[in-house]
Amino acid sequence: KQVKTNSLLKDMQQFASDLADHPSDESANRLADYLRDVTSFPVERTQMEPFRVALGSYHLVMESPHVHDETKERIDRQYK
Repeated sequence: KQVKTNSLLKDMQQFASDLADHPSDESANRLADYLRDVTSFPVERTQMEPFRVALGSYHLVMESPHVHDETKERIDRQYK
């Protein structure tokens, strides 16, 4: 389970980095595609970092003027 969490964290960190450096529909859609294929998102009290990074990515998308409303809605659906 720890390996899964570490892999998820690395992936989410990459998406967050891309969104911070290049906020766009393209990077937001890559995140949405990735999340669509995630079957579980382990959240453990001792390892909350994947959740924090995922939440940060969500805020980067939602606050970016470079991401269209349709893409923001898609991301919002994936997070819910």
